[in-house]
Amino acid sequence: MRFIQLLILSTILLSATFTGCRRPRHDSVPVVEYEDSLTRQAWSMLDTGAPFEEAFAVQKEAVRLVREGKSRENPVAALEQMAYFLFSEGRLGERGHALRRSEPVL
Repeated sequence: MRFIQLLILSTILLSATFTGCRRPRHDSVPVVEYEDSLTRQAWSMLDTGAPFEEAFAVQKEAVRLVREGKSRENPVAALEQMAYFLFSEGRLGERGHALRRSEPVL
C-alpha cells in the first residue's frame, strides 16, 4: 500500500517538474522597439544613449499631442518628464511657461 502511494506521488512530482519548467523559446518573445507612448519612447532614447535633442524633440511632440487632446497618455507624466528634461538641461525658465500653457489639459 505504501509503495503505491509513493509511486503515485513520485509520478505526479516528476510530471509536474517536466511540464512546468520549460524555458520560453526565443522566437516566441515579441520584439518591442519602443514602448507605446512617446513619453516612454523619449525616456528609452535618452536611456540608451541617443542625443538629448532627439529625445527632447520626441518629448516635445508628446506634450503637444497631450495639449491638443490627441493622445491617451497621462498628461501629468508627459509634463513631469518635460519638466525633468528642461531641468536637466538648465532651461528652468521654460518650465513655468510650458506648465501654464498646459493648464487646460490638467
